Amino acid sequence: MYDVLARTRDDAPGEAFDKIARACGLGYPGGPLIDKMSRGGNSNAFQFPKTKFPDGSLDFSFSGVKTAALNLINRFEMQSRKDGLEIGEVLDYRDFVASYQQAIVDVLAENTIEAAKRHDVSTVCIAGGVSANSALRTKMTALCEAENLRLYVPPLVLCTDNAAMIASAGYYSYIAGRTDGMDLNACPSLEI
Repeated sequence: MYDVLARTRDDAPGEAFDKIARACGLGYPGGPLIDKMSRGGNSNAFQFPKTKFPDGSLDFSFSGVKTAALNLINRFEMQSRKDGLEIGEVLDYRDFVASYQQAIVDVLAENTIEAAKRHDVSTVCIAGGVSANSALRTKMTALCEAENLRLYVPPLVLCTDNAAMIASAGYYSYIAGRTDGMDLNACPSLEI
């Protein structure tokens, strides 16, 4: 049995990384490229919004941070054109992506810890592609230690996407006797 404690209301974190990586000319997939570029950058150089919902929901929203980042890039591009400079001479991309990454990591980690507290759990596991992010792993480790929570982090080879997690859920459903026929249609919002 699964209980959904929170979900994204718009852009998922991986999507938010991909879009800003593309805007910075880094390429795809954006998460690993931003993670690598942010090393040595000042994660406090720029302040990005971190969405919290007034109803106390632990849902995620990354459209605001993505829009703020795009607006900042555009502002620097306009300023550099006005001054006759290349954008790299004006915007320190290492600090920019470090700050952007930190805003996303903070929301993911803090909401996860809050969910663990609200539901009185002692073990936390991160999964999916974004769980490969070094800043997320570091922050989750520190917060879990501070809150006396056990943290499970998959090896990087298992952090490519959620396919392994879905396969595992399918395995346990099969063991429990739940199966579907070959006529089952792909539906991304199917209940697990």
